[in-house]
Amino acid sequence: MKRIISILALLGVSMAFAAGLSAQQPSREQMEAMIAQMPKIPNSDQLRIGRLDNGLTYYIRHNELPAGRAEFYLATNVGAIQEEYPSQDGLAHFLEHMCFNGTEHFPDKAILDYLRSIGAEFGRNINASTGFEETQYMLNNIPVERESVVDSCLMILCDYSHFVLNDPVEVDKERGVIVEERRQRRTAQWRSMERSLPLYFGDTKMSYTTLIGLQEHLLSFDPQALVDFYHTWYHPDMQAVVVVGDIDVDRTEQKIQEIFGVIPACENPRQKAILELADHDEPRVGVITDPETVSPSVEILWHSPANPESINATIVGQLSDIAEYLIGMIMNERFSDITSDPSSLFLSGGFGVSSLIYEDIDAAYGSVTLKEDHILDGFKAFYTELVRMARYGFTDAEFERAKAEYISYIESAANKADTRRNAEFIRPILSNFFDQQPILEPQDELDMTNLIFDQVLTAQVVNQLAMQLITPNNLVVVYDGPEKDGIATPTEAQLLAIIEEVNASQIDAPAGEDIPDALLDPSTLRGSKIRKTGSTIYGATTWVLKNGLTVVVYPTDLTRDQIIFDLYKDGGESLISTDDIATFDSSIFSQYVSNTGVAGFSGTTLSKMLTGKNVRVTPYINSLEHGIRGNSTVRDLETAFQLMYL
Repeated sequence: MKRIISILALLGVSMAFAAGLSAQQPSREQMEAMIAQMPKIPNSDQLRIGRLDNGLTYYIRHNELPAGRAEFYLATNVGAIQEEYPSQDGLAHFLEHMCFNGTEHFPDKAILDYLRSIGAEFGRNINASTGFEETQYMLNNIPVERESVVDSCLMILCDYSHFVLNDPVEVDKERGVIVEERRQRRTAQWRSMERSLPLYFGDTKMSYTTLIGLQEHLLSFDPQALVDFYHTWYHPDMQAVVVVGDIDVDRTEQKIQEIFGVIPACENPRQKAILELADHDEPRVGVITDPETVSPSVEILWHSPANPESINATIVGQLSDIAEYLIGMIMNERFSDITSDPSSLFLSGGFGVSSLIYEDIDAAYGSVTLKEDHILDGFKAFYTELVRMARYGFTDAEFERAKAEYISYIESAANKADTRRNAEFIRPILSNFFDQQPILEPQDELDMTNLIFDQVLTAQVVNQLAMQLITPNNLVVVYDGPEKDGIATPTEAQLLAIIEEVNASQIDAPAGEDIPDALLDPSTLRGSKIRKTGSTIYGATTWVLKNGLTVVVYPTDLTRDQIIFDLYKDGGESLISTDDIATFDSSIFSQYVSNTGVAGFSGTTLSKMLTGKNVRVTPYINSLEHGIRGNSTVRDLETAFQLMYL
């Protein structure tokens, strides 16, 4: 967000960037000029990245997990926001469907017929998705033992890119399919989202852009409008081809050049417009109700222009992302502490910093799910925590826990890097194409993360950012609740009155904490020696301990730095008496397990004690067995065993 830039300037993170700052916020053009002077983070050299003369970008990576399989993607930097309203309303998504209904090299349903012939299924291996700003076509986990399959998959993506027929007869056939999909999609949550857009985006195009369109228009639009959208936006300099899997990189690159190289470059391509959301001093507040909404909730946010995407490829951009992520982690920990108490006035809460649906607009965003009999005081309690953050920031202990948890996650990914499967490479590649995020090898990301924390990112930096997120202007508040008798739906005036009351009130700083250091003292435990050693299926080793416990150990390198365990015995639900079985609900048991702690430690205390550890231990009951299962890294196995013991 722009707010972090002044903080980074004060800390001297990037002198070249800071030198151009003045007392006023720089314009987007000024920011882009300053960012251009900053060093860029290089992408991984394990990835082949290229660009054809017509503007198409391609990414190729060899990976053999799983063997003989590959992922194929066509990423198109276009979505529903590019539609001309109302003539093209919903047509970005409609076009996605037409890609499966006839192309120049695969007429009618030939694409689906061919892919099914090699063992692929629609939905599982063949799919597409359309968003407000981007569209993806994917062929997942495709068997590529034959090179001809690679060629055919590339030809399919090429046809998606430039050779979709959009036959008016097929368009008419697809209208009913889209209308039915629209009917299924338009749940209470979807309807509320559509009604929220004008509150989020004011008098801008995003306020009336939907992902699927109005039913009347879907049934009546002129097919030429679909053709126009396709030829206006589907051109090579807006697209990228991604291939990851057990393929020959050199040959695949040559085939991409041959197959996609025939697409002509677009003359005078239309550029995506940058949406500018005007500042407003008066809050925008809305109350939305729906008969099918389950629980009352409130969203509260403060919007601001996003930084140019080019900053993502710099250390400043990465630092900003990490700082914002830590803020969300700490606030969500606070809300978890609050809602673990049965007397909490709200059911759940969250806070974070991200784009506001549309990537050119950022938002500091809070959401709270409320109890029906505590709507106003629940919202007040939730908003009080946001103001507490804005006034005092976070404690050193909170920052250190979030830091440890973040580094542990990156460290775990680095340890498992050699066992990544094809699909794990796709998201970072797409983020590079769509958002200019750098593509890093996990060890490089770990090194960069440690450097950022060691040299720049302190609790002070995170606090300075957190304390600027809640601003006097650009406030949006949206209540979303059930439409039924017996519930006191709040008014806009009541919601605003609570905000004003909390803003004017005295609020205490966050209190310190006393978190235990250890789960138990291992020296107090008596072990049990091995009575018998043997072997079993797959060459696994078995030990029978003197206390009767059988241990089966199976080393594998299928996933690096992961240990999976299951401590179980026969019984399960079969041990529950006939009189009680009707009242046993496994979902309630799961809720209990997820919210409780272990031994003398509460769930929230235990969570803080396990900060920075990659370990999961969960009791379970199924039909014929009950026990404790989970997983951990090698480093955290002792902690996992201690949790199982407790």
